[in-house]
Amino acid sequence: MVNGPVMIEERRALQRTHVSRCAKIIVRCDLPVIDCTVQDITGAGARLKLAATSGLPERFDLTLDGRTHRHCRVVWRTADTFGVSFEQDRHAA
Repeated sequence: MVNGPVMIEERRALQRTHVSRCAKIIVRCDLPVIDCTVQDITGAGARLKLAATSGLPERFDLTLDGRTHRHCRVVWRTADTFGVSFEQDRHAA
């Protein structure tokens, strides 16, 4: 039995900012966008929440404002939450 609170080691290199902000996932321009919630974010990635993450591709674009897009790669997922890293423009040569 453990006495007192258990401390979890923070392994992130960047401090996360906790938010609860609506965003949109863009898989392809010919498919409907997928609404999600950004739960926390850094300059390197974010934690997002969806009703279900099954069927979500490993790479997509994310927009918080409808104008700017971040290229994302899924790095972990549960049934309704997933983490992404922001990538450089994957279309640039």
